Amino acid sequence: MAGGVCDAVGEGLIAQGQIDDLCLIAAVWVDPAAADEEAVYANNRAATVAALRAGALRRPTLADVLAAGSEPANPYFRAR
Repeated sequence: MAGGVCDAVGEGLIAQGQIDDLCLIAAVWVDPAAADEEAVYANNRAATVAALRAGALRRPTLADVLAAGSEPANPYFRAR
């Protein structure tokens, strides 16, 4: 996560002057069967930058979030 935040600051997605005023909350799930810690690190770093980039671009829109909010899902979870 920290590497991804550094990347986002480097890309200008987060202003350096804001760093001390911001808080990042994340839920990270790692497959217990994952055997390549370098791949896990790279994936989490890239995912962190992608999430911060989406936030900087105000994506997804509130309408999209509300439309999807009743059926949260990802490749490892689907609400019943």
